[in-house]
Amino acid sequence: MYSTPCAFRPIVLLNTLGKLIEKMISTRLQFDGVEYGLFHARQFGGIRQRSTEDAGAFLTHLICAGWAKGLKTSVIAFDMAQFFPSLNHEVLLRVLSQQGFLASVWNFFASYLVGRQTSYRWNMFESPNFQADVGVGQGSALSPVLSALYFSLVMKVFYQRISHSKCDVLSYVDYGTLVCQSRTLDQNLPKLSEAYEETFDIVYSTKAFSTVCTVGMLGNSLRGLSPMHKCLLYRSCVVPVAMYGMNLWYHGFSKSKGHLESLRKMQHRAALWITGAFCTSPNKGVESLAGLIPIHLHIKKLAARAVLRPKPFHA
Repeated sequence: MYSTPCAFRPIVLLNTLGKLIEKMISTRLQFDGVEYGLFHARQFGGIRQRSTEDAGAFLTHLICAGWAKGLKTSVIAFDMAQFFPSLNHEVLLRVLSQQGFLASVWNFFASYLVGRQTSYRWNMFESPNFQADVGVGQGSALSPVLSALYFSLVMKVFYQRISHSKCDVLSYVDYGTLVCQSRTLDQNLPKLSEAYEETFDIVYSTKAFSTVCTVGMLGNSLRGLSPMHKCLLYRSCVVPVAMYGMNLWYHGFSKSKGHLESLRKMQHRAALWITGAFCTSPNKGVESLAGLIPIHLHIKKLAARAVLRPKPFHA
């Protein structure tokens, strides 16, 4: 895995006081960007109140709305490699100026982004300083909002060029998704092939179930973690992974029986590990002894909580 240099991801160390100042500026930029519509409506990530679940919910809505109209949906996801290190400072300053920010704002960034240097350190070896005259620090609090403002104009230009076709694009930080809808899938291919000639399969991950299968190494009924700590480990490390994005597939009209059955098996296995009970023990009794809420009730609780979202960031 680490036989090539590109496999390494350096950790950027920044000044603590500078981080606090950057976070305050980032919060204000996000507020103004949302309040005055500087971000594109299809931009997700790097902006508060626009999470991965929001992006997934929007994509799900597009697909379901297409089904209602008799349309087939095709999707291509892409990654903009080296996005953060490649942002041009002069273009970024021009973008801030064109978007209506005060001269004091882009003058600040004109001074903030120049004269930067970085060095690399491996154990006791430290490299000489290198000029960092492009890009924004990926560990900086300002990088998400600056990159979102930078890319918002690209989104607007894209929509001006495809206004004649039934194509859509979603962006999530340095990732993007092209969405095309037509009466048949064959009609979608020419539209997508204009941008990409190679496609990849979607792989469904069973990471949560794999995690449950490996927790047995942490203890059994005789030694290792206590039942209380086993329950805490399962609820804090496994359940959030399994429940992530459940709002996209669980609702009143969805056919979610298969998903619920997989989650029930996962929790039953976890309950057996927590209590040390036999495999033939009844499911509900073991879950009760382990202190676990039934999985379907837990999903209903999360679905109800998702409706009670906090007010928008700009409100």
